[in-house]
Amino acid sequence: MRFFPLFLIISFLYLGFSAYKIHNEVKKYHKTAISNIERDIKNLENLPLNSDYPNSYVGFTRDSYIYLRQAYSIYLYHKPYNCYRPQWGYFYAPFIFLFNKYFIIAILIFNAVLFSLSFAFLISVTNIRKKLLLFLIVLIVFLMSYNKVLSVGSEPIISSLLMLSLAFYSRNKYVISSLFLFLAGILRGEIMLLFFVFTAFFLFKKLFDKFLLNSFLIVLLLTFYMYLNRCTDQSNFFYWALANFYSEKKGIIYEEARHLIVNLCYKNKFEMLFNCMDCYKCVKKLLLNEVKNEPFYALSVALKNFFYNIIKLFILPFEKYKSKFKNFLITFFSLVHFLWFLMVITSIIKSWRRNLLIIISLFLLIILYSLYAVFGGLDASRFKLYILPFEMIIVLNRENKTA
Repeated sequence: MRFFPLFLIISFLYLGFSAYKIHNEVKKYHKTAISNIERDIKNLENLPLNSDYPNSYVGFTRDSYIYLRQAYSIYLYHKPYNCYRPQWGYFYAPFIFLFNKYFIIAILIFNAVLFSLSFAFLISVTNIRKKLLLFLIVLIVFLMSYNKVLSVGSEPIISSLLMLSLAFYSRNKYVISSLFLFLAGILRGEIMLLFFVFTAFFLFKKLFDKFLLNSFLIVLLLTFYMYLNRCTDQSNFFYWALANFYSEKKGIIYEEARHLIVNLCYKNKFEMLFNCMDCYKCVKKLLLNEVKNEPFYALSVALKNFFYNIIKLFILPFEKYKSKFKNFLITFFSLVHFLWFLMVITSIIKSWRRNLLIIISLFLLIILYSLYAVFGGLDASRFKLYILPFEMIIVLNRENKTA
């Protein structure tokens, strides 16, 4: 199917829900969404780090506040607030310069258009001809992704870059594919691991010029993250792992576990949470001591969560619903995700020879994210958007004999 009609249809869906989300959330928060941005832009220290804070921001998650603080600091002082993922500050700061207090609405619209464009382009290059299958793919992917696409976070951007990379890869445009993968790797460190897989593929295929290009890009990514990791851990793995381990072991809620860690390592200063090497070392030491003191308990928790995470990512990554239709939404989205899972599995079985590199990359990400939350706390609906492009290309290529 041609690109432009697809783009119009898909963008209509995402932009329609963007308008609904903006209208609904601004109305919900008594139309203070704009004025609060101007207030917080002058008060970086008190910008909340909790997505449950009674704020008025549209489409925000917990990580959104981290990125927003970096962007505000670049806007005000022409430098990042700290060294925890400063690249996202540079990504979002232009929206503040261009759109001022309306920049969050501009980001939501940008995300919807970029994701729609990437989605439509991925479909168009695979030349899928079965209209019923195409309709199912568009509908299911939209239902699984619209809430995360319409947010201020890394999910829609990374997913879009991965779709563009895979689209060009499927057309044997390896250089362009590598460049989009490189951009995704700059913004999300784990994408760098996919570079090693793709680089090994180029070496196996004796595409030495592509191999050399990817090797050079890998060196750039490694240098970039080694520089950032000098002052703080960019993944924050040990912090999240310890918080979830305390929550599991002590039978306390997650927020109580976070406060326990803050009292032990951060001296009651939440603003140091993502920019403190001594605190990072303290958290790492606490987690390793917990594992050493109760190795069998830690192993049992890790194994349970590892396999549970795989199931959540691959089959049932639905969100936590709070509305009066909670039970219906859980049932409905469980069916949607399970239908998609069946489509992915049958597509893997049918076309695994043609899609071997994509399938390896897919399972590499699933295993990586399952290990990242090995003590619990995996936000599967969020990480699903990172693996969705690989599932999409596998499903789209099932009927494409030339893929």
